[in-house]
Amino acid sequence: MNVNETSDGTFFYNINEQNNNSTDETSETDNGMLGKDSFLKLLVAQLQNQDPLNTMEDKEFIAQMAQFSSLEQLQNLNTSLQYSQAAIYEQLQNLQYSQAAVIESIDNLNDKTVNNNESLVEEIKEIKDSLKSLVEAYENSI
Repeated sequence: MNVNETSDGTFFYNINEQNNNSTDETSETDNGMLGKDSFLKLLVAQLQNQDPLNTMEDKEFIAQMAQFSSLEQLQNLNTSLQYSQAAIYEQLQNLQYSQAAVIESIDNLNDKTVNNNESLVEEIKEIKDSLKSLVEAYENSI
């Protein structure tokens, strides 16, 4: 990480500058923004390289620490949301599997009901035919 000093004595980090000596991927995110490791390194570099006669004011230090705290909380929140998202996705998959099982059960019940109804219709037709035969036999015997 390169820390550069400006003409007014403040320090900055050039995000777009490539550093071929470092392979630390955790300090800088994929989109070029500072991670918490880079932020802490930058803060330490500022404190180490400040002019002893013109030290950083408490307000600036407190503001930077507040920024770091906010950054860390946002990263923790992001991690928590990612875990929650994964858990919700897993629950949705379980619900889809359950839904498929319920639909299959309903289809099986429907098929059984249709088959039972067809059997009942056939039995009713047989009873009707038997009754018709009995009525004809009775009428013929009178």
